[in-house]
Order: sequence, then structure tokens, then C-alpha cells
Amino acid sequence: MKIIIKILSLILVFLFFSILIPIKPDNFFVSTFFTVLSIMFTLGLSIISTFDIKGIKNKNYVRQIRNILNKIRNSYILYFFISSALYILDKQLIEHQQNIFLLVVAKKSFELNLSLLLCVTMLYFIVFYTYNYIKLQKLNEEIFDRINEENS
Repeated sequence: MKIIIKILSLILVFLFFSILIPIKPDNFFVSTFFTVLSIMFTLGLSIISTFDIKGIKNKNYVRQIRNILNKIRNSYILYFFISSALYILDKQLIEHQQNIFLLVVAKKSFELNLSLLLCVTMLYFIVFYTYNYIKLQKLNEEIFDRINEENS
């Protein structure tokens, strides 16, 4: 259910920008966005894979932490896969000049640029990555506090 809400939200934001604020991202903008997303993905996976839980003795807490890290890791990979596939699709559509569609509503036509949909999607993923960086930092602080409690 959450994924459906996320997809609908992205589509609504895309339609809002396409209809009310006709933004047409160029190749440089889309590539820059994808580069930023790629760097954030790499950093996120590095943080997750080097996460240190050595000092924790409580097996239930270790299991919880691993569960959280696995969920974040899987989301990172899924979102990066989706953005990579959309990026490649966008490049192919631009090359064949098929990335712009016309939407006709009540005798009004609106231009929908799929590059904009890609940018909105990547912006969402960047926000998601940033949110999870903060979440990982809080988890790291909780682990530190927990280890201090266990050692006291």
C-alpha cells in the first residue's frame, strides 16, 4: 500500500510541474541529478556495509539492527535500480525524440516531459537517501549508548 501511495505522489508532483510550471530539464540537468543520486547511493551502501555492531552482546538487539540495515540496503538497491532503468529509458526516448507526450484534458493540451518524471523520481530518491543517512546516524548513536549501558 505504501508503494502505491509513493507512486501516486510522484505522478501527482510530476503532473503538477508539467501542467502548472512547464519545466523542461535538459540532458545536463538530468545527468547531474543522476550523478548526485549515484554518489549518494554509493555512500549509503558504504555506510551500511561498514556499520559496526561488534560491541553489542544482546542477540535480540543485534537481530533488530541487522533487520533495519537490511531493509535500508534493499531499499537503496531497489531505488537505484529503478532510477538507473528510468535514466537509460529516458536517454533512449530522447534519442528517438519520444520523451514528450501530449495530454488533452477538457480541450486543453498539456505537454508531459518524461525527463521531468525522471527528475521528480530522482529527487524523491535523494530525499529518501538523505532521510536514511539521518536514520543511520541515529541508529549509530543508539548503538553507542547501548554499548555504554552494557559496559557500565
